[in-house]
Amino acid sequence: MSAPDLTSLTDDGDTLDLGSGLHLRLRIEGDDSGHGWNDQMDAECYGAVEWVRGRERPPSFDGAARIVGRDGSDTCWWQPPTAEAIGTVWSVEQWAKQTQYVRDRIEYGWWSVGLELRETLTDSYSGEHTVTVDTRWLGGVDDVSAEYLPEVLADLWAELDPEAES
Repeated sequence: MSAPDLTSLTDDGDTLDLGSGLHLRLRIEGDDSGHGWNDQMDAECYGAVEWVRGRERPPSFDGAARIVGRDGSDTCWWQPPTAEAIGTVWSVEQWAKQTQYVRDRIEYGWWSVGLELRETLTDSYSGEHTVTVDTRWLGGVDDVSAEYLPEVLADLWAELDPEAES
């Protein structure tokens, strides 16, 4: 089966009819797999974060560290990666974008995106039932926008291989 146009799948629960009783269902859930920043992120790529009581910068952080969050009397500091680690020096715009990215991960976390291959079957009493034939998930997704989600879904579709299920 050729890859369908997955761009209509944008929200949790959206479905796409594939014909022959098959359809796809998009699942988007908060990724509560317990990944903290340091487990989820590569410190050499994204930097490190640390929550501290008060406002004092963590001793292992340098002058490039920034405050990216607060919760009562606790402060979240971000130590950006070094230019050597990322292979470039960020422009002012890149600094702003990366800082916002870190703030968004602190505030909103990540998502798990699933693509379910489902089939509608008729039982011996002529009742229709929809069953999930196969599912593929990707956790730690940081962007479920209409611009990026089709890339994630294309990867998940490639793993489903509905031809093997029919």
